[in-house]
Amino acid sequence: MPFHVFNFAEKLLIRKTSLWHSRKLAAPIIYGNPTASELAAKPPANHRLVQVAPDGRKTLYLAAHAKKVVGRSLVESQKLIWELIEHCTQQKV
Repeated sequence: MPFHVFNFAEKLLIRKTSLWHSRKLAAPIIYGNPTASELAAKPPANHRLVQVAPDGRKTLYLAAHAKKVVGRSLVESQKLIWELIEHCTQQKV
């Protein structure tokens, strides 16, 4: 990943993860409308997008369960999240 993108992500982005968002993507009919008690039992969590692994390397904590970047709209968040996922999963030549 280009350094400026990684540096930007490290400084600015904290994201919300949601078990229910992930489940809804996988099975929208079954998990599309969790109950209030289900939402309360598994609330969204904030995590730093860039984390430091035990070996000291910086890593992206990123997957489809990432719903929203704090401080950005849902549309902007999803665009950025999927751009980063596509970049990280691209074939290397």
